[in-house]
Amino acid sequence: MIYVTYGLYVVWVLRGACIVTIPLTDTNLARELSLLRPWSWTYGAHLLKRVIADISRSRPSWFPPYPCLTMIGFSMSDEKNQVRQSAKSFRDQLLVDPDWADQAAHIFFDSISIPIGAVVSAYFPIGKEIDTLPIVKELWTRNIDVCLPVMLPDNLELKFSKWESETGLLPASFGILEPAEKEWVEPDVLIVPLLAFDQRGCRMGYGKGHYDATIAALRAKKNLITVGLAYAEQAVLLALPTEPHDQKLDFVITPQRFFDFRS
Repeated sequence: MIYVTYGLYVVWVLRGACIVTIPLTDTNLARELSLLRPWSWTYGAHLLKRVIADISRSRPSWFPPYPCLTMIGFSMSDEKNQVRQSAKSFRDQLLVDPDWADQAAHIFFDSISIPIGAVVSAYFPIGKEIDTLPIVKELWTRNIDVCLPVMLPDNLELKFSKWESETGLLPASFGILEPAEKEWVEPDVLIVPLLAFDQRGCRMGYGKGHYDATIAALRAKKNLITVGLAYAEQAVLLALPTEPHDQKLDFVITPQRFFDFRS
């Protein structure tokens, strides 16, 4: 157990994961607050009255701006893998409310302005990923073109194939469903799965780098809108470890609210 002072704040750390941040009235006073699990998740409608910070723009005035911790003796790759494993384990244990996907869909359409003629890329959920189908069905109702990502051998960048209600889907790499018949398109809005996100809009993915490479390539040639879809419990207090190739998200949507990270 170590702790890092941050101005008049103290961050307690266990194996690289933030336990809690508390304001100090005396810089020599540091109290550990007990936590039932080893990973501190900082936002959620049920957490608003806890001492853990709201990561939104309206976060409490006592919350320090974007603290970040690097684990001593770990490489960046090791550190990211530690965080990734903890985040996935935590997400996989969540008790998912069946209404959360619909709630996130309502917030998506209330918050995201989809350009006329735009193509929206969704993802077909695996494991405990939040379901995109309520969003996709509404996009189809509004006659907005939808596509799914396709992984190609020896290519880090994803390609995208049109997805309509009658499109047949087949399992491909990692068991992820993709259109059986390919009709290649290029998305203008990218809905992205994630394991965790921080207050800067940084995303922790599965570590393969497909989305980071794809987002970078698309941003180089168009005004791409990137939207992370997550549970509120996937927000983290400390800044996630990042590397130069990691791409920040424009927005993140949870079943409870909308986060704008563009500025």
